[in-house]
Amino acid sequence: MKKISTLALWLISMGMAAGAFAQLSCEYRLDLFDSFGDGWNGSVLTITINGVPTQYTLNNIDDDGYSNSFNIPMTGGSTVVLNYSPGFYENEVTYFLYDADGLLVFNDGPYPFIGQAFDFTSSCPSCPIPPLSGVSIDDVRAFYTDISWLPSDPNGTYVIEYDTAGFAQGTGSVLAVTGESEARINGLQQHTAYQFYLSVVCENGDTSTIIGPFDFHTLWANDVGAISVTGPPTQCGLGASEIIGFEIQNFGGNPQSLITINMSVNGNPVNINQPLDGFYTGVLGKDSIANLEFEQTVNLSEPGQYVIAVWTELDGDSDLSNDTTYLTLYNIPTIAEYPYFINFEDGSGGWTAADYGQNSTWEFGIPAGTLINSAASGEYAWVTNLDGTYNNSEFSYLVSPCLDFSSLSSDPKINFSLFFEVESCCDEAWLESSIDGGQNWTKVGAFGTGINWYNDDFNNWWDGTGGFSGWVTASNILTGTAGESSVRLRFVFSADFSVVYEGMGVDNVFIAEPQANDLSAIGANNANTSCGSATDQVTIRIFNNGQLTQTGFDVGYQINGGAPVIENVGSLSVDAGQFVNYTFTTPFNSSVPDVYEIVVWTSLAGEQFVANDTTSTSFASARSVPFSENFEGGVFPAGWNIDTDVQITNFHSNVSFVMADNLWTADQAFQASTPAIGAIAVGDSLLFDYRFVDFSGNGQTGTTLSTGEQFYIEISTDCGQNFTTILNINNTNHITSNQLRRISLPLDDYAGQAIVVRFRATWSSGDYYLDIDNINIKRCPASFDVTADVTGASSPAAQNGIATVIPGAGVAPYTYVWSDGQSAATAILLGVGVYTVTITDAVGCQDVVEVEVGIAVGTDDIADQIGQIDVMPNPTTGLTQLNVAFRSAVDARIQVINLLGQPLMQAFERNVTSAQYQLDLSQYANGIYLVQIAVDNEVKTAKLVKMD
Repeated sequence: MKKISTLALWLISMGMAAGAFAQLSCEYRLDLFDSFGDGWNGSVLTITINGVPTQYTLNNIDDDGYSNSFNIPMTGGSTVVLNYSPGFYENEVTYFLYDADGLLVFNDGPYPFIGQAFDFTSSCPSCPIPPLSGVSIDDVRAFYTDISWLPSDPNGTYVIEYDTAGFAQGTGSVLAVTGESEARINGLQQHTAYQFYLSVVCENGDTSTIIGPFDFHTLWANDVGAISVTGPPTQCGLGASEIIGFEIQNFGGNPQSLITINMSVNGNPVNINQPLDGFYTGVLGKDSIANLEFEQTVNLSEPGQYVIAVWTELDGDSDLSNDTTYLTLYNIPTIAEYPYFINFEDGSGGWTAADYGQNSTWEFGIPAGTLINSAASGEYAWVTNLDGTYNNSEFSYLVSPCLDFSSLSSDPKINFSLFFEVESCCDEAWLESSIDGGQNWTKVGAFGTGINWYNDDFNNWWDGTGGFSGWVTASNILTGTAGESSVRLRFVFSADFSVVYEGMGVDNVFIAEPQANDLSAIGANNANTSCGSATDQVTIRIFNNGQLTQTGFDVGYQINGGAPVIENVGSLSVDAGQFVNYTFTTPFNSSVPDVYEIVVWTSLAGEQFVANDTTSTSFASARSVPFSENFEGGVFPAGWNIDTDVQITNFHSNVSFVMADNLWTADQAFQASTPAIGAIAVGDSLLFDYRFVDFSGNGQTGTTLSTGEQFYIEISTDCGQNFTTILNINNTNHITSNQLRRISLPLDDYAGQAIVVRFRATWSSGDYYLDIDNINIKRCPASFDVTADVTGASSPAAQNGIATVIPGAGVAPYTYVWSDGQSAATAILLGVGVYTVTITDAVGCQDVVEVEVGIAVGTDDIADQIGQIDVMPNPTTGLTQLNVAFRSAVDARIQVINLLGQPLMQAFERNVTSAQYQLDLSQYANGIYLVQIAVDNEVKTAKLVKMD
């Protein structure tokens, strides 16, 4: 009887324990993943706990489309069922369910099981961890932080182990609190990364697993900075007394007051009447932001760009990198006189790439793309990326200056030069107008109106090639704008998420009420741009902006400022809104290798607007010497004649881009010709690197040439009509190797001539690559125009002088050999004396210069233009502030260079009396760097030490 009673009591005890266990609460974790990143595309995982269902998915709205984690409250002993409902793209879907201790309960996917995938009875540990989602870092300061958690045992003792980031568990400091849900960790160091781990000793004596690490970073105690310049915005008609608004923020842990704030405009400090202005006397708490204005106004009345800098000056500020903020704004000019014409040769003229939209690539400058490789006239234009493609998912704007049409009684017409090349299905552009200064916009024109105006009749926009090739003139009426004083225009460019081209170019914008007589020269070219000709001919492209058909007018051209050539077009006529080409019958001589500038113009009796009558272009009949091509652009270089199966690649074990052809039975020949280069001079030479490597082994093995393999280097002096072989590489003189071999050939026999170099190969057997790289026509300059920046030794016996040599000619990169054995552009630890340095450029040219190191003279003894230079903090762990003061308004160059003489950062300032820069060396190695300030022939250098 006693034994039975004992067993009953044990069973009763176990039942009570099981009941208590079943009521324990904890938190499970569900991780969802999508390999493509576009969400689960309709798939849903339903988790039902004790009959209560909850759905989980990735919808690419509440998550990033790739992954998301969910914390699931759980009670021990619950019945849990996982049911999966499919959507699309099941191959992308996976999910994982973990218990309260982080152990995997179930996972599935890709192609998860459809329907009820899994069921189980939940369990929670006897001493569960606090829910991960409930651990919070509440208030981080400089020397302490507050943390909190959702208690898993209200009466448990919570153990926090903490130390600097990366510490090993069991070695940190320990803080324990009982029956609490929060704690303060004291005694921390400012601006330091920390971690902590959390566990609980439950009331029942069990201990949970340890969770963490949880990361936080203490603040600087004193750290205030300006975070934004809030106004004025870019707009038309800024005045002489504009108010500058700004915001400052307390980034540190201590409350701050009595903060000095200053500003500059285009690098020129503004005189602030402190402490009545530019002096914050309130209390700025941690993370607090104050929105303020200077009482001192600034003059922004001149049209153009302004850079407003605002910075704080707090005594004891530990981090200067966030003290300064900048705003670049424009006072946009207002155009009130018409006709209006701009060809952008004198600047952007107030046209701007809007700072709204997304992923804009609009750039002003000299086009250098593969297709858009020149302006319509002159050199400058606006293009979506001057030397490449536009961006995926771009939606950008090119916006006009302010246009005052109040004097116009009829709607004006706009003409402009347009280049267009985009994806035909999905990328497009159009023109919009606004009559309220840009508040509301209306699309200009429609398909079937104007000239070259939209090629998509359904959407009314340009897409594909726009329906034309190259530069054309587009024209239409700006309907509803006559008499309006606040007109703006903008070109809108839109691209989808894939496939990009070079996009859109805009040049030669002309706006006017329709004129009776108005011809414009919109383009010029010549017949023989590749090598020139003794009988080259000029062609002028003429557009009739007027309302009347024109004929019998004069046109002219001029070459390099020489004697004008005037001809009459005779019976040639050009209707209103149309264009024609006229080729001059008087030739000019472009056979001498040179750069030729061609200026063309129209001369119409009764011309009503002469500003658009003239345009120009330039071309080089031969590339200048020295000439260099290393293919690092990754594309076929302009002007070359290359087989279509040749590649510019860095594959098959190349460490840089090369010109390569895979020669085998299906491709038995290779050839590539340079553009014309010259004129060649005595002493010039041809240099190039080549190698033959086997196709098998991916270029790791050099190819042994058979008897029939030939690699010819050939020269033409008649623009590629006929070639002479100057070297034949074959099995008798080729050295088998997987490394590039340098070849050098003299060109003295071609002095005074322009040449075309052709590389040609023929196949006989095998399967191999021919790689060619670093093609140079070498011409050594008389000197490298070396300048030296010398900091003298502090005394006759000291060895602490510094000298940096900076080549101004030759082909980079350079190597340096100093007479004392140093091998960098900057020599250090120099004593008083004369040193020689031999400089060798990338093609082997050399120059030897002498550098004299004297005794440093105090700056007070020099009548210099560069005043005080402050670099703080120094040494730095990465970010530092450079402040430079000049003794008068100067043009200055500011550089940060390494001890090899390589510039890492560079800025040019015009007409400044002071400048401030944030220098970021965080991506560079520890060591000594030089900050150089140059004004005219004066250079000052400050050492900057980077150490983590």
